Amino acid sequence: MTERDLKVLKNWEEKQKMGKWKYIAIYGSFFMLLMLIFRNIGDYFSDKLPLDFFTIQNILKQIVSAGIAGLSYGLISWFMNQRTYKKLIIKQTNEGNS
Repeated sequence: MTERDLKVLKNWEEKQKMGKWKYIAIYGSFFMLLMLIFRNIGDYFSDKLPLDFFTIQNILKQIVSAGIAGLSYGLISWFMNQRTYKKLIIKQTNEGNS
């Protein structure tokens, strides 16, 4: 097992302690915030800001779409990290038996 594999195992073991939903809330929220910032900065500099940009309807639409993206990111990253972790545990067990 490589040093990188051991770092991944240790890092994921620490993140697992917070639980699935807390992990998804934290990392999904971070992704959501980044998405809102970059999307609005991109719109601002490309002069694509809609006329109704500061209306409650537009703000809610942006928050909901970014929230769905954040939730999706959190779920996908949790399950992908779990899959990687399980593969590394199997690899570690197999190397230990050799």
